[in-house]
Amino acid sequence: MMMESQTDEHSLPNSTRRVRRDAEALAGSVQEAAGQIENAVAVNMRERPWTTIAVAAGAGFVLGGGLATRTTRILLGMGGRLAFTMLLQEMGKRAGLTPTRSTTNDTNRRNS
Repeated sequence: MMMESQTDEHSLPNSTRRVRRDAEALAGSVQEAAGQIENAVAVNMRERPWTTIAVAAGAGFVLGGGLATRTTRILLGMGGRLAFTMLLQEMGKRAGLTPTRSTTNDTNRRNS
């Protein structure tokens, strides 16, 4: 009976070897992914340095807990609304739906 448990694939030594093999494979995958990220950052840094710096600063801000403040939530809300408005205006221009200045002024006068 004791011999059977030692040859069983679920025995402690076999499980330990399997876990070690899986951990080594995971470590290799992580190293490969890190190398790919490093290459991508290097390419972006050469092609778009200011964008790369802005992204890094934003990631550092978020990871540092900067989003937890009330002021940040307000600023992000305002920025989101502004970005959405700009997106709608751009979509309207592309669809030919942008009102002219005189139409906008007429609408403003009626609402006053």
